Formats: sequence, structure tokens, C-alpha cells
Amino acid sequence: GINAEYGGFIHEEDFGADVSIWCRNHKVSGSTELRDILRDGFEIRIRGTLYKVPAISTEGTLAFRGIIDANALLQKEKYNKIRLVLKDDVRNSLSLSEYFKICEKHNISQGEARQVLKALHHAGLVLHFEQNKLLSETIFLHPREITQQVLHSLEVPPTIVADIDARISEIRLELQPLSEIKSRIDLAATKHANRSLIFGFVALCAQFAFLARLVWWELNWDIMEPVAYFIGLATTMGGFVFFSFTGRDYGFKDLWEHVREKRQKKLAAKEHFDANNYFGLVKEMEELLEKKDKIHLKAKMT
Repeated sequence: GINAEYGGFIHEEDFGADVSIWCRNHKVSGSTELRDILRDGFEIRIRGTLYKVPAISTEGTLAFRGIIDANALLQKEKYNKIRLVLKDDVRNSLSLSEYFKICEKHNISQGEARQVLKALHHAGLVLHFEQNKLLSETIFLHPREITQQVLHSLEVPPTIVADIDARISEIRLELQPLSEIKSRIDLAATKHANRSLIFGFVALCAQFAFLARLVWWELNWDIMEPVAYFIGLATTMGGFVFFSFTGRDYGFKDLWEHVREKRQKKLAAKEHFDANNYFGLVKEMEELLEKKDKIHLKAKMT
């Protein structure tokens, strides 16, 4: 009955515990099978604390029947002795042949031993993967500890963090001289671009003064008007050519950036500076730092 199937397990863990099972506000007798009350749901009271077990479907009842039968099988005295022997074994696992020898000492045939092993597996007391060729000859005795070991093995080993730190240190050593060279190149290119814009502004001022003298002193507007038109048209054509070759608008900021980048490339070639290598190292270090942050975040969450 239900008390024979599960009461023994409860009393083994908590000797003297008061256990009663209720269904539809009626106490269930000890001879009632658990499968008979699963469809309606029931309540189990242990030391005055009430635990509700919801009803499950017919399919769920059939699926659960294997576990019930397994626990019922283990209640038999000679099979229960095997369970206790395996429970007291301090090893994490034992071979299938060792298990058969243990069963043989208790006068249990190999066929019965296999049924007991399946029952132990269904009850969650051991783990035996008989369908797996690699694991079929091994019985894992303590499922909870095995599960913890598997979960621990899935965590990031400390060596990975150490390898990340070592690689970051290497990249920083490689980047230190490259960063100094790049800083010099950037500073020189920026100064060159600024000087170029200042020179352009001075040239516009000189053009304005020259055209003004021609209009008001040397010549007159009737003569200078077509000249001014062609100068404006030439400026527009120059902007179009600039956009065609660089893909940028003809504006002061874009012109400044173009001059600066052109100067950077020239200085990098002169200094034998590999920009692709530099930016590749920077990107790699950023990825490693991000990976390290994720590892630390995971460690805090666990």
C-alpha cells in the first residue's frame, strides 16, 4: 500500500515522524495504492505540516507507475539490503560486475539484480545508463554528488581566467610602444590638418583682397563679374571632384579629416607602423576584457 511504499523511506530519514495522507478530506488507509489517488490529488501531512500534491493526468499516472513499482520492489527485504549496501558505499561509482557480485552474496540472481538496478535508477538512488555503450558498465552511487560535479565541471576553470589575464598582459606589452608611435602620428597629423585649414583661410582672405582691389581700384565690376562667376564655378567643380574621390561632403570638417587621415597614412609608412596589427590587438584586448567581465558576473550570480 501507499504507506508501505513511501512511509518506510520517510521514517528512515526522520524516525518517529507522524505521517498521514488525505484525499477529498478523508484519511487514506495504508492499503490504498498511490496510483489510485493520483488522479484526484492528495495531501500528505508530516509532523503537522501539510504538503499538497496536485492531481495529474492519466498519461502522467502511467508514466509515474514505473517509479511506484520501483519503490514497491525495493521495499522487499532482500532488495532493500542491496539499496542500503550501495547507499553506505563511499565510492562515487562501481562496476556492473562488482554490483552483480554484491547481489550474488545476498542470493539474488543476475536477472533479479538487473530489475533491482532498474528500480534503484527509477527511484533516483543510483544512476545507470544501460543504453549508453560507454556508461553501461558503470553504476553511479550518489546521484546528487555526481550532479554537483557535472555542474562544477561546466563552470569556467580558474586556468581560463589566468590564461585571459596572461594574454591581456602580453597585448598590453605589445601595445605600449605601438601606442606611443600612434600618439606621435596622431598629434603630428592633427597639427598638419590645422595648419592646412589656417592656410586655406589665409588664401581665401588674400583672394578676397585681390578681387576687391580689381573691382574697386584697378578695374570695374563689369569686367570682374564673369571672372567671379568662373571662380565660383571652379570652386563647385573642385567640391564635386573631392566628393567623387573621397566619398565625403565638401565641408570644412570633412576636409580637415581627409587631410589628417592622409597625413596619418604617410607618417605611418615612414614610421613602419602597422595600423591593422595595432587595431587588431586593441580589438582582441577589448574582447578578452569583456569575456573576463562576463566570467566575474557569472561567479557573482552563482
